[in-house]
Amino acid sequence: MKVRELIKELKERGLDVHDEYALKSNPPYVALYYSEKMRGRKFLEIYEDKNNDVTRVKFHKETVSPTSLLEFIEKTGDGSPITKQIKVGNGSNEDYIEVAISSYNVVKELCQIRKK
Repeated sequence: MKVRELIKELKERGLDVHDEYALKSNPPYVALYYSEKMRGRKFLEIYEDKNNDVTRVKFHKETVSPTSLLEFIEKTGDGSPITKQIKVGNGSNEDYIEVAISSYNVVKELCQIRKK
């Protein structure tokens, strides 16, 4: 799956995804944010190869993942809330989309709690 295909699919499923900065700056990964106020609202990091194919996705530590992926989830331990990852090849495109949606919902809920 291509990075832009994944982003397009998330937007088609109703997620208010903000990726403009990440796609323009060309970092080692594409970061997706829950809102325009990017600080503290990242819900997904998408790593890609030179052909723009997704190689792994990192997501929020409180994300509920599909049961079929539990054995493939790795902890990254890099100190940020985005501390779980799945390498491509250990699931289907639909699995990665489900993880992204779940991570989005976790970050959205956390942001709403902070506002109160």
